[in-house]
Amino acid sequence: MNGQSPVMGIGDKLRQSSKGQLTYARKWPENGKALTELLDKWTSPPQLPKRFMKSPSPTIRGEIARARKRSDQNDPGYSMQDGIIHMKTSTPKVATGNVRSTAENSLTLSNSSSADRRIVILNQEKDNDSLNLSLSPNYGSTELAIKQYESLWEQKAQEATEQRRRLFEEASRRLLSDQQEELLKLEVDELKKWENIQRSTADKIKEQKQEISRNLQRLKDHHLSRKKFIDGVVKTVEGKKVQLEEEAKQQQLETQKRFQTLMKIYGQLTKTQEELSMAYKMCQYKEYLPEPAKKFQDLLSQLKHKAESIVQQAQAQQASVEHIQKLHLVLQQAQNALEYLSPLVEQANKKGEMEKQEKEKQAAQVQQQEQAPATTTTASTITPEPAVQPAQARERGPSLSEEAQIAPEKAFENYIRLQKQLKQVETSLEELSKNPQMKQYKFDLQKSVNTPVNAISPVSGEHLRDKLLRLVKLLGGHSVEVGSKRISAKDHPLGILFCKNLLARMLVKKADEQVSSIHESAFAIAMVTVGVWAEHPDLGDLLLAHFHAACPYLVPYYVPQLEGQTTDQHLQAQGYKFVNGAVEKQDKFLKRMSGLMRLYAAIMVSCSPRSQSSHPYGIQHAWTWLTNIMNMRPHPDITATLIFDLLEVTGHALHHTYNKQFQKLLHYLLTVYMPKIQEVVMTGGPVARLKTFLESCIKTGGQVPPPEGFLEQKFWYT
Repeated sequence: MNGQSPVMGIGDKLRQSSKGQLTYARKWPENGKALTELLDKWTSPPQLPKRFMKSPSPTIRGEIARARKRSDQNDPGYSMQDGIIHMKTSTPKVATGNVRSTAENSLTLSNSSSADRRIVILNQEKDNDSLNLSLSPNYGSTELAIKQYESLWEQKAQEATEQRRRLFEEASRRLLSDQQEELLKLEVDELKKWENIQRSTADKIKEQKQEISRNLQRLKDHHLSRKKFIDGVVKTVEGKKVQLEEEAKQQQLETQKRFQTLMKIYGQLTKTQEELSMAYKMCQYKEYLPEPAKKFQDLLSQLKHKAESIVQQAQAQQASVEHIQKLHLVLQQAQNALEYLSPLVEQANKKGEMEKQEKEKQAAQVQQQEQAPATTTTASTITPEPAVQPAQARERGPSLSEEAQIAPEKAFENYIRLQKQLKQVETSLEELSKNPQMKQYKFDLQKSVNTPVNAISPVSGEHLRDKLLRLVKLLGGHSVEVGSKRISAKDHPLGILFCKNLLARMLVKKADEQVSSIHESAFAIAMVTVGVWAEHPDLGDLLLAHFHAACPYLVPYYVPQLEGQTTDQHLQAQGYKFVNGAVEKQDKFLKRMSGLMRLYAAIMVSCSPRSQSSHPYGIQHAWTWLTNIMNMRPHPDITATLIFDLLEVTGHALHHTYNKQFQKLLHYLLTVYMPKIQEVVMTGGPVARLKTFLESCIKTGGQVPPPEGFLEQKFWYT
């Protein structure tokens, strides 16, 4: 209350209340009229409800008529008017003059037992000295009813009070009981809470003890594990030390074996060189030798210098497989030179002897002519052609006898034909490659080939058929979709040839990069390849040409080192790759060659979608390759690796096709050809793997299990 005292605020509140708004008269009114009005206001009976002010019922009106009649006859002191009984009474005078004047009161009572009964008391006359009252004849009964009514309601009030008291006592008892129960409940809750606290505390203490115990156990276990680990590390280090020592010994032993092999080859080379020198010395008519044969002394000195250089390197360093390979190549060159020179020396000696005999014959004839001048017969001389033709053939280049140990005759001729054809194709495609206006077209063609080839996988036959159909349509000159546009390979005269050459190169690349790591992937690629090859046979020559260029051993062809050719150039011609000027490692080279052979062999055993059509490159080519390779001197590692890969992929089909003959071939490989391989390389993974494979196959009667990942003919329809 801002600006007011608390007392003034209370006074204001009281004045605003209902009692504060009442009006009080400070003095008693002196005039009688005001007093009468005041008394009438506060002493008059309560106003009856409106329902009792209605007109009386016929029964009431009858009662009123009978009462009026009785009042007229028996009690003249009463008067009846308008259904109301009037009675006059007098009241004693009040001593004081300020007594209230008579007031006119009206009282109307109603009893529920007497319907519509009304008693009215009216004061008709009033003055200062007397009060005239009109009383109802039933006044006594009305008063009694009023008292009974008051008594009844007082009794009801007492009963209600008693009931309220009982309810209060009952509520008090119930409240007390509830309070006691609540208190008991609180005590129980507190007790439970305290027990829970004690229990949780005990659990925490127990858990802490267990955690401490676990930590101690963990520390013990960690200590033991660390101890075991350290002991294991020590043991591993010791074992590794022993292993390194054993490996060093083994490496030293292998180095010694390789050096012994190297010296064995060197001994064979020395023997071959001696045979060369002896063969040349045995030629009595050197003038009849061809020019290349006359220079064999220079070749002999070069071979001797190479061999001594390789041996010196092996002595200075550890003898490696590369040294053996290089010296073996020198030995092959010497042996080829010996095979080349021996028939030439024999032919030269024959020719010389024939010339000598002819001269002697001519001399004898001259002598006879001198003795018999009459004889004019002249002997005709015939020069034998066979003695001349071989020499002329040697002057043209190496003969087939020289190449007998580096490639079979027919296989080598086919190899030369395919390489010439590939060179012609690539030369003709330069027009398309070098044309800047056809750059986008060439890019689209490359994309149309690379996309299906890279997507080849053994997901399902439907997937392979889709890739096959795309490639067949492209090579057939049909329109194919590339990205958001369609192109056709026949839009350019060289378009189809470009796509075929690119497809062949891509398939060989897949063998080099993918099949070499995932052998099972060869069969899905081979199935698509066979399908395209069957539809476009000219693709086969391009594919074989790319295979032979990447791996000459598939011919089979051991590429010799030509005169004036460096070692790096020779290795590159054999299929080795150079990275930053350094030749790749031997194991990586063998892995790539294995991938190429596996795809090459998978093509022979895979089927095209058309089961009735003939195979474009069947299993007979695997048999031909094996027989050709067994007629050649083996090379270290590569020969054993490729024989094993071919047999593992095609062995099952070879046994099914050739049966007994295949068993004989396996027996020949193990008993005759394997010792030749071991002469070149005494130990090594490829040799041991091939030997184990051959022994296992022979034990099972030549049966070879199907290769892992092989896809049968019915796969096309999955």
